[in-house]
Amino acid sequence: MSSVLTQGVPGVPEAPRWRTSSWSNGTNCVEVGQGSALVLVRDTKNRSAAGLNFPATTWTTFTSRLARPSRQR
Repeated sequence: MSSVLTQGVPGVPEAPRWRTSSWSNGTNCVEVGQGSALVLVRDTKNRSAAGLNFPATTWTTFTSRLARPSRQR
């Protein structure tokens, strides 16, 4: 997901700072780039392909639920 694909999208910086999970083995993972209103997700094996965009609030809810023990879900 390059800046061309996200150019002009509100809440997305021109060049998002991508980060990879510390649990990643470097080949089978996704990267996350965050803007003020959107979170971008892309495949590390095909960085130029289209990725997914999520509202930042939705992403925060998703990741916070993953962090909880299963009995609290």
